[in-house]
Amino acid sequence: MLSYFSDQCKYFYIPLYSDSRFTKRQNFILGSQLDVPMDSSRLLDKIIRAKRGNYSHIKVPLDRPDCPLIQKLISLSDEMSFDLVFQVSAKLVSGEELRRYLPRLPKTATLEWVIDDVEEVPNSKLFEVASHFCDTYFSVLAHGALDWFQTISAIDQLKVPQVYLHFSYELSKAEFLVLPPEKQLVYQELSLLCATDAYELLVGLRKRFPQIDFLPPKGLDLWDHRIAQDFELEPFYSACAQWQSAQPNVRVSVVIPSFENQQYLVKVLDNLYRQTLPKDLYEVVVVDDGGNDRTVNVIKESYKQHYQGLNLRCVYFPRNKHRTMGDGQYRAGIARNLGVKNSCGEILCFLDSDIIVPTDYLEKVEEALKVADGVQARRINLKQSASEGRVLYENIHSGHTTRDEAYWENFNRTDDWQSLNQSWKYLCTHSFSIRKELFLQLGAFKKNYIFYGFEDTDFGYRLVKTGGKLKLLDIRVYHLYHRDERSEFRNLRYYRHFLLTKTAQIFFFHHLDPEIYQNLRGFMGRRSLLKRLFRRTKFFRSTP
Repeated sequence: MLSYFSDQCKYFYIPLYSDSRFTKRQNFILGSQLDVPMDSSRLLDKIIRAKRGNYSHIKVPLDRPDCPLIQKLISLSDEMSFDLVFQVSAKLVSGEELRRYLPRLPKTATLEWVIDDVEEVPNSKLFEVASHFCDTYFSVLAHGALDWFQTISAIDQLKVPQVYLHFSYELSKAEFLVLPPEKQLVYQELSLLCATDAYELLVGLRKRFPQIDFLPPKGLDLWDHRIAQDFELEPFYSACAQWQSAQPNVRVSVVIPSFENQQYLVKVLDNLYRQTLPKDLYEVVVVDDGGNDRTVNVIKESYKQHYQGLNLRCVYFPRNKHRTMGDGQYRAGIARNLGVKNSCGEILCFLDSDIIVPTDYLEKVEEALKVADGVQARRINLKQSASEGRVLYENIHSGHTTRDEAYWENFNRTDDWQSLNQSWKYLCTHSFSIRKELFLQLGAFKKNYIFYGFEDTDFGYRLVKTGGKLKLLDIRVYHLYHRDERSEFRNLRYYRHFLLTKTAQIFFFHHLDPEIYQNLRGFMGRRSLLKRLFRRTKFFRSTP
């Protein structure tokens, strides 16, 4: 398993304070300051969500010894069998009150030292307080003003084998202007690093300090200031409508997120209803992703007319505000995670709400997963005329299809997905299946992909890098015509590229693997040559 993110290293982060004593820079990069103060009731709700979400650890920023919520947290975590991680700042721990308080915390806890400048590196005497805890590690908050050589050299003196690096997404001008004035000031001071800067920095650090393993954030998704605090990242909603077959014995769960796509969704359900796999053995879980098109009502009516005997459940995932395609409220991965929470099968079959499958599709998926860890079908695009009316798989012929981009056409022609270089980059949830146990072991879909793209690639990377075997099914599935109003990027190539630059950098920051950067270089931010030269000179100027 990847040591920095798995089901055994999955941290649920709970900020406790609206008046955090961490520095403004630390609060900004970590998201450790709340807009609304935490209370006992909200704390309990957070910990229950962590339990239901299969998290292994609870992490909290610790900046004061006089917080009654800490004892509440310790008690609840012990009751629910969570490991605890306390996030501390060396400047605050150097104060006598907090330094004396730390040894009173559970010895089974872990201590995380948060470092955003060289003065935050604890000296050897201060570092002794960490000996009380079962584990300790260092997280460096990356920004352009940090003296990297001096900071890492100071950490190296403490014989630390690993350092976790937190990079913060570099905001566009429009995103920056949305920030409150006080956060705009902090952001300007940070001089955050884009992915190109981060890549060059990592190359330098790994060359200069080969004895240290530089890793991405441990157990956490990156904090992103574009995500509102009321944006649900770990939702729990039960089915608002469900039906069962006569004797359900579900082995396969088909999970379909859908946002205002009822017209195509019913065509997808038509074909799923006609599977050769007995209806008792599979279910369909539809997650209505907060749309306003009455998807659930349409499914209810369709069930009465067409789907009798099918195991089918609908989950409504509400939104605080309506979204438009391409905005910062994309949450397909989160909706899929919610669908999984409502699923019963040992096998998860993810489908998009515009994918038509053959009648033996689920049987073929079950068979393929006996020898592979993840399987995917070959997606073929349909013309607009072939996507209208009732669309049955067996009635589709070559005259109904249209060309796809060369990237996917070349992939569809491969005989051995597993043998391809960087095979992870082809994983796509239009029709991807995996065993639920393995899906959960890998941490499910990451939650901070709030713009289109790479949330499934991120999962594919984790699957491949932990030894997962991929198989491309010798099955075609058909992609209903992608209307402009249904496209996240309005079917415009330049706008698709623009959206992917937002999420590709997050993908890289999640893993800090040069292979990701080199394969997706065209989506990574690039500074001017002068600025890049200045940064490189600044780093090496401070080295001996």
